Amino acid sequence: MLIDLELLKLYVNVLFKHNTENRITVVYESPYEDAPRIFVGATNIGNTV
Repeated sequence: MLIDLELLKLYVNVLFKHNTENRITVVYESPYEDAPRIFVGATNIGNTV
């Protein structure tokens, strides 16, 4: 079973396209708008930025 932090990281990978440096570039949904400058996700175990 996946823990919350692993699920959050999977969610970020599905939500945004990433470049070769693993930075988010665009929202992974048509019309592919620019991604926000920063994404902060929080769980009871930890955070991801």
